[in-house]
Amino acid sequence: MTRIWGTRVSLLAGLVSVALAVVSGSLLGIVAGYCGGRVDGLVMRLMDAVLSFPPLVLALALGAMLGAGLVGVLLALGVVYTPTFARLMRGQVLAITARDYVDAARALGASGWRVAWRHVVPNAINPIIVQASLSVAFAILAEASLSFLGLGIQPPQASWGSMINAGRGYLQQAPWIVFGPGAALFVTVVGLNFVGDAVRDALDPRTRE
Repeated sequence: MTRIWGTRVSLLAGLVSVALAVVSGSLLGIVAGYCGGRVDGLVMRLMDAVLSFPPLVLALALGAMLGAGLVGVLLALGVVYTPTFARLMRGQVLAITARDYVDAARALGASGWRVAWRHVVPNAINPIIVQASLSVAFAILAEASLSFLGLGIQPPQASWGSMINAGRGYLQQAPWIVFGPGAALFVTVVGLNFVGDAVRDALDPRTRE
């Protein structure tokens, strides 16, 4: 039963943290790609600064600053994964704004932000969905790592990482205490990677030829 409850917490941490990263990263990418100039440079340099840190190290530092617990984990992982979506959305915006149908919308008198929300964003969303589906698995692994190190989910809440940490002292006497949550973590991450690959194949028009 504890492993089932740990599934709830780990999936929640993965899904919500990636959702936060998708929203914040996409907005920053749209602003950077559509405004250009100094705004683009400022946003991208900020994202480069975040990417310069190893993801787990940055998550550990943010977790220590925000405090242990589910909210701290969600915010820390959301910040860590934001640059990935910001850079991806910026690239999509730059590519789409150079296409003919965007020029046609501008020629018809559409405002800049109307073109962005009606023409650019809908055509840029597929790569974001694919990246999000693949990032959930990595976010769950990161949450388990933080919980294992004591900076994530705290008792009485159950998390696969904290369960593995609690059971490692009994590895020789009762190895199933560690193998159970470890196996659940492995199966979940592999399954989510398969789902991400399926989503990518479904949304990639090149695979339909």
